[in-house]
Amino acid sequence: MNKRWQVRQKANDEEVKRLVAELNIPPVLSNLLINRGIDNYEDARYFFRPDERHLHDPFLMAGMEQAV
Repeated sequence: MNKRWQVRQKANDEEVKRLVAELNIPPVLSNLLINRGIDNYEDARYFFRPDERHLHDPFLMAGMEQAV
């Protein structure tokens, strides 16, 4: 097995500070969120409090009808 981890670069300090202030969270959590592409209040809200309306129809999966 010869796989290499791909680590993203540290987030921009200004972005981290902005998200810390916007969400009232520790800088380490802000950095983690930014590395996952979550860089604003709305994206963070959706990440922490997902809504059922955004889920895909499970019957789109092949064989779901037979499984049920």
